[in-house]
Amino acid sequence: MTAHIGFPGGGTGHLRASMWSSSPLRIRAQAIVDRGTLTVSNSSFRICGRFTVVLDGRRRRERFDSAASYVHQLRAFATTVRREPTNLTSSHSVITMSLIEDVHSAAGPPLPA
Repeated sequence: MTAHIGFPGGGTGHLRASMWSSSPLRIRAQAIVDRGTLTVSNSSFRICGRFTVVLDGRRRRERFDSAASYVHQLRAFATTVRREPTNLTSSHSVITMSLIEDVHSAAGPPLPA
């Protein structure tokens, strides 16, 4: 399944997913702005998660927390339950799920097994 996504303000996105593929698993997100790029590679690989920032021609690489994604989700849930400040709202979750549903709908019905 392949999806091309347009965002308000002109940003675009592209994703490809397959349960069976001859391509190796590659997870990458990239933001391109006037002064540089931000690239996140292999965000689901707990030992390889990293991002690269190129700003004004200078490159910097950073590794990020290697906890499994569900650990981050649990932390976010606990933060919300404790009514601590967070930068996410329930509307963020609704938007994310709507986007996922749009991709599934556009892909059509699953192929028979």
